[in-house]
Amino acid sequence: MFAYVVTGSYPEYADKDLGMLVYHAGSKKDVAGQIARDGWKVKRVRSATMSDIQDFTRYEEVLKFVRSEADRKRAIDAENRRRAEIDAKLREEQWRREEDGRRKAAEEAHDRAISVAVGDLFSVQLEPGLKGNAKIAAICSKALLFFDQASVNKKDLFTAISIDFADFESQSSYPLASKLLSILVNELNEFLRVDEGMAALKQRFSAEAASVEDKINSIASRTHVFGGSGDGLLFSWLAANSAANQDGKAIESLEKGHLRQIEQVQRAADEAGLRQQLTEFRAKVAISMLLAACGKSRFIEINMPLVVEEYVLRMG
Repeated sequence: MFAYVVTGSYPEYADKDLGMLVYHAGSKKDVAGQIARDGWKVKRVRSATMSDIQDFTRYEEVLKFVRSEADRKRAIDAENRRRAEIDAKLREEQWRREEDGRRKAAEEAHDRAISVAVGDLFSVQLEPGLKGNAKIAAICSKALLFFDQASVNKKDLFTAISIDFADFESQSSYPLASKLLSILVNELNEFLRVDEGMAALKQRFSAEAASVEDKINSIASRTHVFGGSGDGLLFSWLAANSAANQDGKAIESLEKGHLRQIEQVQRAADEAGLRQQLTEFRAKVAISMLLAACGKSRFIEINMPLVVEEYVLRMG
């Protein structure tokens, strides 16, 4: 039996070298092979000296220790994985609950926006005798053209729709249908009113923009001269420089004011666009109800964009 000192590492324990005292009947190569089969990465094998026998721990004890530590590490890793899986499941469940909450809130907001936007339309229960009514079908067809045909003259079409509605109202005994048609005509009128308001605003803005540009050009074209001698030259230069600085501030003030006007016009345009989208939505809901009452199965795309939902809820 020979004594050897083996230096190596046990990967499952730690990536560091340990020294061990090994008693073995074979050669260094045999020792290295046996130690490797036990799971070690052998770095060096040498014959032991008398002092090594006292300095190094026996291999069996070291092996027992590292295997115990490896088992403990595996148990810790397994527990950490288990906890990580639990945490991941909890986070997923929490996310799912939050997502369900967001979806439910969005659905409730959508339903609330629809109710606010067209609740007065849904309250109208149309007469049962409207099936096959050509006058209502014609008004609805023209109203759809009002929104869906870009090249149509909206003012002329609105006039035609208004005349048709007046004719229907005077010659029929359908007060509920007349009420819904009246709402439809009012929505078309509101659409045109917004158009006219925006056109007037843009015209006024263009005129003000031209006026501001003229003022800026007038100020920028001024010339400030100075002259004289001695102290007079200095005072003259200071006066001219001060006037030029005042002109610069005046131009800056005009430019800032013009930027504020641009922002105001943009906000007004955005608001007008939302109002018109809401008007179109309401009108198409009314058209859909009227066509259904007439027995017309025409598909009408009706949707309320999220920005319009937010606008309705904000205004309502």
